[in-house]
Amino acid sequence: MFEIPVPQIIEGVNGFFVAVTSPVSFNARLEFRNGKIVPDLSIQPRFTELQNQMLSELTKHTHMFKIPPKIEALQSITPNWGFVIVDGKQSLSSYTNVQNEIPESMMPCFTDLVFVGLLITRSTIRPLFKTQFVEKISESSIIDFEWGAHVSDTDDVTEIADMEISPGAPIHLKDPREAERQKRAAKESVRAALREAQRVHEEAQTHLNAYLEKYDMSDSESVFTDVSSDDDN
Repeated sequence: MFEIPVPQIIEGVNGFFVAVTSPVSFNARLEFRNGKIVPDLSIQPRFTELQNQMLSELTKHTHMFKIPPKIEALQSITPNWGFVIVDGKQSLSSYTNVQNEIPESMMPCFTDLVFVGLLITRSTIRPLFKTQFVEKISESSIIDFEWGAHVSDTDDVTEIADMEISPGAPIHLKDPREAERQKRAAKESVRAALREAQRVHEEAQTHLNAYLEKYDMSDSESVFTDVSSDDDN
C-alpha cells in the first residue's frame, strides 16, 4: 500500500512524504477555475471514507514508526480531509493538499482528484492529491437549463414569450447547479448546528445528573424551572 517514507519539510516542519504504491482516483467531476477547485459537498463522504481507509492501513505498516501506532492516536492528529464550511462559506480544507497538474490554458475545466500519498508530521496527517483533467468547460453563450434534471412533466413551464416583461427589463436566470450547491451547503450547516445542539444538551444533562446525585432536593424546592421546559423537567 505505501512506499518507503521520504523526509520532507511540510509547512516549515520536519516530516515525511509517504507515497501509495497505486494512486487512487476519486472518479469525481469537480469544477476547476482560476487554479482553484470549486467546493462540492456531495463528494465529502468519499474524503471521509478514504481518510478512514488510509489511517487503518497505516496501523498495519508498523515498520514506519518507532512505536506502532493505534488508530485512535492517528485519528487524533488527522484533521478532516476535503471540504469545510467556514463562516457559511464552502472551501477546501487547508489540511488537504492538492498539486495542480493542469495547464492554465486548459482552464476552466472539470477535474478529477487522484490520491498519491500522505504528508506526515508529529502533529498532522494530511493527504496529497493531484488534479487530473477530465473535460474543458465551455464558456459559450448557449444557455443550458438542464430541464430533464430539474423539471418534471407535471411542472408548470412558462414560455419566455408568454412572460410579462417590461421592455428593456433584464431577465435573471438562476443556475440550477448553483442552487443545488447552495442547498447542500445550507443542509450541511443545519446538520452541524443540530450536532452541536445535541452535544450541548448531553453535556447539560450530565451536569444536571451530577448535581441531583450530590444534593438532596426537597419536594418544595424548584429544580431549574427557570431554564427548563415542561418536557425537560
